[in-house]
Amino acid sequence: MRARFVAGLAVQVFASATNFALAILAGQAAGPGGLGTVYAGFAAYAAVLGLQRSYITTPLVARTATEPRHVRAQATSAALTLVVASSVLAGAGFALAGWAIGGTIGRGLLLFAPWLLPALIQQFWRAIFFRDGLTFRAVLNDFAWFAVLLAMAPLALRAGSEGVAVAAWGLGSAAAVLLAWGATRQPLGWPRAAVQWWRHRASRFGSWLALQEFVFIVSGYAMVVVLAEVLGREDLGGMRAAESVFAPISLVAPALILPGLPIMARANARSSADARRLAVILSGIATAATAVYSMTMIALSSDVLHTVFGADFARYHFLVWPMGTWQIIAAAAIGFTILLQAEQRGRALAIAGAAGSLSGVCLVSLLAFASGVRGAAWGYAAAAALATGATIWFALRRRERS
Repeated sequence: MRARFVAGLAVQVFASATNFALAILAGQAAGPGGLGTVYAGFAAYAAVLGLQRSYITTPLVARTATEPRHVRAQATSAALTLVVASSVLAGAGFALAGWAIGGTIGRGLLLFAPWLLPALIQQFWRAIFFRDGLTFRAVLNDFAWFAVLLAMAPLALRAGSEGVAVAAWGLGSAAAVLLAWGATRQPLGWPRAAVQWWRHRASRFGSWLALQEFVFIVSGYAMVVVLAEVLGREDLGGMRAAESVFAPISLVAPALILPGLPIMARANARSSADARRLAVILSGIATAATAVYSMTMIALSSDVLHTVFGADFARYHFLVWPMGTWQIIAAAAIGFTILLQAEQRGRALAIAGAAGSLSGVCLVSLLAFASGVRGAAWGYAAAAALATGATIWFALRRRERS
C-alpha cells in the first residue's frame, strides 16, 4: 500500500510540473498577455475536467474497485466511451465559444480546443491505473507527458507563441494516451450500453458530485470577482502568488486520493471499521505533511516570495500564517472525503462542499472588506474549518448509527 501512495505522489509531482512548465513556457514565449490567454483556456479545461471526474471517473472507481476483473473491464469500456464522447463535445464547444467570444478568453478556448480529447482521456487513464494497481503505468504516463513538453520547449521559445506552448502540452497528453492504449488495448463500449451503465450504476452518485463541483467553480469565480474589486489588482496578485507557494494541498490531496479511493473502497468492503481507521490515517498523513510544509514556509516566507516572484512580492510574506492554517485545516478532511467517496455518499459530499464554497464567498468577502488581503486569507481558513467539520461529521455520523 505504501508503494501506491509513493506512486500517487510521483504522479502528482509530474502533473504539477507539467502544468507549471506550461505557464513558464507561455510567459517566456509570449509575455504576460500570452500567459493570461493560456490561463483563460486552462481554467476552462480544469472546469471540464472537474465535471467529467465527478460524472464519470470517480463513480466508476468507487463502484468497481471491489468487483471482478471482467466486470471492471466492461464498466471501463462504457466509461471510456462516455469520456471520449464528452471530450469531443467539449472540444467542439470550446471552438465555437472561442470563435464567438473572441479576445483573450476566446483565444484561450481556441488554443485548448484541439487538445481536450487527449488531455481528458489521459486523466481518465490515470485513475484507472491506480484502481487496477498499475501504478508504474500511471507514473510512466505522466512522465511521458512532462518529457514531451520539455522536448518541445525550445521550439515554443523560438516561436514566441503561446499557441506552440499549448501544443507542446497537448502533444504530451497525446503521447501519454498512446502509451496507455498500447498497454491496455481497452476497447470502447457501445454508446447505448455506456449510457445504460451510467444511468444504472453512476448517475445518482455522479450527479451529486457534479453539483458539488459546479458550486465550487461558481463560488471560486465569484470570489475572484469580489476580491478584484475589494482588494485591487495588486493585492489580488500578491495573494495568488502567496497561495501558489504557501498552499501545498493541491499536491497533497490528489497524491492521496488517486491511490486512496480504490484502497478505501476495498477496505470498506471488508469492514466499516477498517475504512474508518484508514480515513483517520490518511487525514493524519495529509495534516502532518501539510504542517511540515507550512512550518518550513514560515521560516522561509519572505525569501521564497522574493526568489520566485520578485522583490515586489516579498511584502506578502505575512500571508503564510493564515494560508498555512487554511491548508492544515483542509488537509484534515482528506481521508474522510475519500471515505465518503468510497461509500458513494454523494449528498453528504455535496452538502459539505457547498458549505465550504458558499461560506467561503461570504467570509472571504466580508473579511476582505474589513481587513484587506490579510482578512481575505483568514476567510479562506474559516471556510475550510466549516467544510472540514461538515465532512468529518457526515463521515462519522453514519458509523455511529450503525
